[in-house]
Amino acid sequence: MEPYIQLKEIVKVFPPDKVALNKVSMDIRAGEIHSIIGENGAGKSTLMKVLFGLEKANEGETFIDGKKVNISTPQEAVRLGIGMVHQEFMLIGEYTVIENIVLGDEPTRHGLLDLSASRAKLEKIMREFKFDIPLDAKIRDISIAAQQKVEIVKLLFRDVKTLILDEPTAVLAPQEVDELFVLLNQIRSQGKTIIFISHKLNEVLAISDRITVMRNGQYIWTKDNQGLTKADLANAMVGRSVMLSVEKAPAHPGEVRMEVQHLTMQDQNLAHKKHLDDVSFTLRGGEILGVAGVEGNGQYELVQAVMGLMQAEGRILVDGTDISQMSVSERRRRIAYVPQDRKQSGSSQNESILMNSIMTHHYVNPKILGKWGLLRQKECRALAKKIIEGYQVSCQGPDMNIGSLSGGNQQKVIIGREFELDSKILVVDQPVRGLDVGSIEYIHRRIVEKRDAGDAILLVSADLDELFNLSDRMIVMYNGKIAMEKNIEDTTKEEVGAYMLGAGGDEGEK
Repeated sequence: MEPYIQLKEIVKVFPPDKVALNKVSMDIRAGEIHSIIGENGAGKSTLMKVLFGLEKANEGETFIDGKKVNISTPQEAVRLGIGMVHQEFMLIGEYTVIENIVLGDEPTRHGLLDLSASRAKLEKIMREFKFDIPLDAKIRDISIAAQQKVEIVKLLFRDVKTLILDEPTAVLAPQEVDELFVLLNQIRSQGKTIIFISHKLNEVLAISDRITVMRNGQYIWTKDNQGLTKADLANAMVGRSVMLSVEKAPAHPGEVRMEVQHLTMQDQNLAHKKHLDDVSFTLRGGEILGVAGVEGNGQYELVQAVMGLMQAEGRILVDGTDISQMSVSERRRRIAYVPQDRKQSGSSQNESILMNSIMTHHYVNPKILGKWGLLRQKECRALAKKIIEGYQVSCQGPDMNIGSLSGGNQQKVIIGREFELDSKILVVDQPVRGLDVGSIEYIHRRIVEKRDAGDAILLVSADLDELFNLSDRMIVMYNGKIAMEKNIEDTTKEEVGAYMLGAGGDEGEK
């Protein structure tokens, strides 16, 4: 079959000398679902941004239907039939579904906005692909899964032939992933082409016709999805054998280290809504308590309340001491914390690895505190080197700027810093989001080691595979409440997914 899209010898260099794409050539066939996988920094997203006109290649050529094209802007890409759904949705919450879809391509009549013709076309698309999204609902009032469908409808409305989806399942429950895959197969059956970027290898195997692997900015191979396994893909991505599941012995929970009692937080924008609604649970030493939920159901606010970054009613006890009125710095003397946003909350991007390594340590770690509160420079540098070596941070040394590291290496610095604190309670929020399989394997192993050392770990993740791999117990949050609490061996991904969507029972299960 002749290729529909051809990328030939694509080179992309980011100043001053970072080679993101090194003579990458690949082809996409019309009417296929083609997945592109690779470690963080492998170049897959950069390659697609070149195809979509968001990045300009330094060298190389692009062909569509055998004709050489120059795609310099996303508008040009859409005109040529290529659209992209980004991991972060480009929607305006105060606008309706139909207003978001036509935004940038607004139909007018006598100089005034006229949605009637657009509505007829959209209703036809809705019927054809079995969408059930109310066109006049505001974006803020529909689910994350529905918002993703709106992004896809935006492209179908513009008659694109190729849809690029970047990590489309990152915030979906299992049932929503199944629905998305049904939709993608329907879109393909209409002759459309789908390029699927994901780090979830089981999903790649479930949806793809062909799979391309990239590594370190280079093309490795493209193969038909016949007889391939997760191990095949992981090994090709990393260039070595990778353990895809965490080996861990049964947990031996000890004493209660943290107790959350009746935590409640009001939504300041909506009087009828609570971010947290009477949330209570215990966390014991020597166990990992997983927290599941579709994004926006209170998991973020729970972590922020525990760490003192947002105010909530109720009590939080650590080793029997009420910390509810303590400051953030006082809580950090008791709790190690890995935030979900490594760039904004977890690090100072303009500072060195050394400076990032000693954050929090600078007032709680007696080893690096000298007389009169002055830091011991030798011990600070020793801590940074210990983190670099012990957590396998790929860098040029402690004085290297942390912002110049890959996402996986930045996360290793943050994980190392927090795990080296003398804290027996760890709050870990989305620890491997957006990371490659090699980094995921390493970080998961270190989390289990902390559990086995007797630490109490609260693990929040949007990835059910991660939660089922690591957790000993799990709670599911829905609409700010705990909808389910079970030992991991007593539940399934399907049951957890049902509770995540509010279908597991009216009152939840404790």
